[in-house]
Amino acid sequence: MRRCRLLALVALIAMVVTGCDSLSSSDAASVNGEKIAVKAFRAEVAIAKKNSQYGQVFEGTGAEAAQRDLLLQMIQQVLVNQEAKKAKISVAASEVDKRIDDLTTQFGGLAALRQAAEQEGYTMESLRKRLTDSMVAEKLVDKATSNLTVDEAAVRARYEADLATKYDQVHARHILVKTEDEAKAIRAQLVGGADFAKLAAEKSTDTSAKTNGGDLGSFGKGSMVAEFDTAVFAMKPNEISSPVQTQYGWHIIQLLERKTQTFEEVKDAIAKELMSTDRDEAFQKWLDTKLKKAEIQVNPVYGRWDSKTLKIVGRDTSPTQAPGSKTGEVPTG
Repeated sequence: MRRCRLLALVALIAMVVTGCDSLSSSDAASVNGEKIAVKAFRAEVAIAKKNSQYGQVFEGTGAEAAQRDLLLQMIQQVLVNQEAKKAKISVAASEVDKRIDDLTTQFGGLAALRQAAEQEGYTMESLRKRLTDSMVAEKLVDKATSNLTVDEAAVRARYEADLATKYDQVHARHILVKTEDEAKAIRAQLVGGADFAKLAAEKSTDTSAKTNGGDLGSFGKGSMVAEFDTAVFAMKPNEISSPVQTQYGWHIIQLLERKTQTFEEVKDAIAKELMSTDRDEAFQKWLDTKLKKAEIQVNPVYGRWDSKTLKIVGRDTSPTQAPGSKTGEVPTG
């Protein structure tokens, strides 16, 4: 989990660049004349391979496609840095210090943060550099999407669409047994005043009932199997159901509470969610526009820049490939 949080915070990748006009065998790509060095690209691939969650995609038959995707991210980051510079966007050292302090707290100390970074291939210095670039990118996103708004009609439409599954919630508990006769007997005991949690711990075949008394927590429509779902949402608070059969056996259900969050209670959260989605889409459109206008070159060993799809496509194995290069790798000499 710590690794995932760390990677999420440094998702926008920076790289070492040099300024020349044409690609050489030591260049992986070029963006408006700024070079992405093969050495820097290899370093990012090495880091990606260490990722316990995603590293496996850089091995086997999908390795070349994964490398193309990574190189595309690096191209995008170069372009983001260029546009940020044009917009005079920068990040102060104190801002990066604050982000490092926040990470240190999240990881339980500087030693733990350093260890997590090193496990993913980062030094504290390279982590700081990546955080800086990520924060610059965040500011650029803010600037590029500053005119976005979300109207109340869209917020209300989302509320209505999600009402049944997200905002209309029930809190229930159950006792699960194998036969209908057992369920009927348990219901009779409950109606007679028996303790529900105690009976659940003693009788339920749901093993979690031993510790939670059959409590299922709160959930919306569609969270449970159909028969259970239909029964519980037809009940009144504190009501004890008749036996309900599902694929798991026979249930006795007690509805503890039903709460429907009003539009006023959740409209701000919905607006924030919609704004986040719209913001992502708007920034991607902005970035695509910049990519279309950019002068982008890719070393044919890694593929070919497709100005229509704005992606790096299939590796070029024609005679233009750098002499002496290996499959999927550019020589450094």
